[in-house]
Amino acid sequence: MLTARWIAWVGMVTWQLEQITDADRYLTEALELARRCGDPTAQGYALAWLTWVAAQAGDLTRVVEVGAALERVVPLVADPHDRLYVQIKGLGGVGAALARRGDAKAATACADELLDIGQRTGNRRAAAMGHMVTMAVSLSRGDQYAAKAATVAAIACEADPMYVLFARAWATGISIGGDSLEESRRQLDELDLMWRETGATVNSAVLAGFGHMIDVLDGHPSRGMAKLAELREDREAAGHFDAVVNIDVFTATVQSRLATGEVVGAVTPPASLRDKAFIKSHRVGASKKARVALDHLAKLLGERGDNGRLAAVEFELAKIAKHDRRNEDARAHLQTVQQLLTGAPDASLSLRANGMLAELG
Repeated sequence: MLTARWIAWVGMVTWQLEQITDADRYLTEALELARRCGDPTAQGYALAWLTWVAAQAGDLTRVVEVGAALERVVPLVADPHDRLYVQIKGLGGVGAALARRGDAKAATACADELLDIGQRTGNRRAAAMGHMVTMAVSLSRGDQYAAKAATVAAIACEADPMYVLFARAWATGISIGGDSLEESRRQLDELDLMWRETGATVNSAVLAGFGHMIDVLDGHPSRGMAKLAELREDREAAGHFDAVVNIDVFTATVQSRLATGEVVGAVTPPASLRDKAFIKSHRVGASKKARVALDHLAKLLGERGDNGRLAAVEFELAKIAKHDRRNEDARAHLQTVQQLLTGAPDASLSLRANGMLAELG
């Protein structure tokens, strides 16, 4: 029994160190051992952490399966504090995965349950996690402002430092996808300060990745892209599918917007004056390069059922097609966006797709 719990904790620490393949192995071993020795508590912890590890490995279907197993185990966990912890952590992992799958209704139900637990029990972790699942739903819909508001609400819960760090990391990532470089730098500085003040040694790759992305947008694209390529290789070796896709989406989007002339931070002038070699080399055939990269991502995300990010990639493909005067291709991509967001016709991304379809006639 103690061995199962110890291995589960090793798996959790390994996950926090972002070694996803190893974390999966430890947690799966702990789960199997806990089942053999009949320890619901060890099962609960292993399953709760596996909801997050499986998602970061890119297996969203497995997350839902693990969540169903956890739901059966939770009532059997004897200690009320253990029971509440695994319930909160598992609901958060499943809710975030459901949002990525495009099931906004089920994900919102998870968020509502977490917020209800927080209100009934005064548990700030539950409330913060509920807001973070709401944020994931908003991101899958392309609702950047709602996503930002959810991260602010999560931070305001003042749960334990790791929850606040998690929420601040999301706030930083969202800001990098926005249109204010100053806001991105501010968010990263606040995240970095808290990370150092808490003496954190986990999630360092996340922090580094954000820094490299801001480098790309703030006039140092050659350096930033080179560092992102190194980080991508490291994350791929660790089995962190989610981090690899985030890097690929970012780099493909930068390539796409260089092709269309759309502003991305300061990649367009005046940054181009500081890194002419990058702009020159990346604008040659930029449209084709971006399309190839985004097509690959669309196929990969479609196979994984990651419909939230797939909708954003399809919208980016539509913009390239429209710029290249491939109007039929643009319509096809926009219709795919609409299909992926069928259950959320008021989503920002759906409304933008409708507007572009109207422009195409």
